[in-house]
Amino acid sequence: MKTKKRVLVLLGAAVVLMVASTACSGDVPVPAEVEAAPAEPAPEEVIEAFMSWYAGYAGNPLADRILESSPVVHASLVEKVDAILASSDPRVGYDPILCAQDRPRSFSVEVMDRSVDSAAAVVHTEFEGHEIYVGVTKVDGQWKVADVTCPTDPSPSPLEEGEVVEAETPSPTPTVDPSPQQSEDGEAGDEANEDEGTTTDSDAGWPIFRDEVYGFQVAYPPGWGFMELPLHDPGAGGPPTVIKRSVIFYPQAWEERLRPGGPPDPNADTYPALNIQVCVGTMEAYRREFMALGASETLEINGLETLHEWDTRDDYNLAHYVFQHPENDELRITLTDPVSGFATRAAENPGVVALIPEVVSTFRFAE
Repeated sequence: MKTKKRVLVLLGAAVVLMVASTACSGDVPVPAEVEAAPAEPAPEEVIEAFMSWYAGYAGNPLADRILESSPVVHASLVEKVDAILASSDPRVGYDPILCAQDRPRSFSVEVMDRSVDSAAAVVHTEFEGHEIYVGVTKVDGQWKVADVTCPTDPSPSPLEEGEVVEAETPSPTPTVDPSPQQSEDGEAGDEANEDEGTTTDSDAGWPIFRDEVYGFQVAYPPGWGFMELPLHDPGAGGPPTVIKRSVIFYPQAWEERLRPGGPPDPNADTYPALNIQVCVGTMEAYRREFMALGASETLEINGLETLHEWDTRDDYNLAHYVFQHPENDELRITLTDPVSGFATRAAENPGVVALIPEVVSTFRFAE
C-alpha cells in the first residue's frame, strides 16, 4: 500500500514539474479566442491595395462612383474627385486617381513622410516617369486614403510665371462672314434659325477659326470669342503631354469671368462653351490623358469618322468629339463639351447647349 502511495506522489510531482517546465519555456498553446489581433497594415500596404483595387475595377470607376463604396477612402478624397470632375478647367481629361488615361497594371509605393496619424507617399507605376502622390490619414485606428495628387494635375492653384509652356502657334485671325443676330447668352436669333438644317460655316455665315499649322478649321457663332490657353509643363519627372494646343470658345458675355480684368473670383464658374485640343502622339499616349469615357458612338461629320464619347453620371457628364486626321495617325483634334452634360450648367445656358453640336458639325481638316 505504501509503495502504491509513493508511486502516486512521484507521478504527481512529475506532472507538476512538466507543467512548470512547459510554462517557463513559453510553449504553452494559446487558445484561438485569446490570440492577439493581426498586425496593423502599413500605410504603403493600404495605398498599394487601394490603387490595385481601383485600377482593376471592371467598369468605369468614376462613372460608377466606386470611391464612395470603399471603406479605406476618406470623404475628403471623394469630395476632391467630384470637384475635379465638375471642374471648369476643360483640360481635365484624365483619371484623377490614376493620373493617366491608360490604367497602370503595377504599383510600387515609397513613403516619403509619416507621423502617428498620417503619411505621404509617392506611387510609381510601370509607365516611365509616372508618379502619383497619395496621402493617408488614420481614422478610428484605420488608415484611409485622404488625398491623391497628380504631378500634371491642371486643377490646383493658378499657374505661376515660368510654370507654363507657350502655345506653339500664334492665335489665328478668324475669317468673318456676315453675321446673323444673336442674343447675349449665345443663342442664335430667329433669323439664324430659319433654315433648321443649317450646320456649316458657309451656310450659317459664322466666323471661322483656322489653324494653319495643324490644318483644321471650325466655325463658331457670332457673338462668341476664343482664347488660347497656356500648356502645362509636366516637368522632368512627368510623362510628355500629347496636348500641343488648347483653345476655348465662349459667348462674349462670359468674357469677364474667363478673362477677368482684376483678380479672379474664386466663386465664379469659369467653364467655357467648348474647348479644342490639338493632340499629337500615339493612341496609347493619347489615352493616358483622355481616358475612354463611359459610353461612345461613331459619328460621321463632314465625311470624317468621329468618335463621340461621354460620361454616364447623373448630373455631370463630360463629352468628347475626337477627330482623327485621315492621313496622320498621330494627329487628333479633340473637342470637349463641358456644358451639355452638366445639369446645372445646361439649365442655365440652353442656348449654348443648342449651339454646341452645330459648332462641332462645322469641323473639318484642310484639304
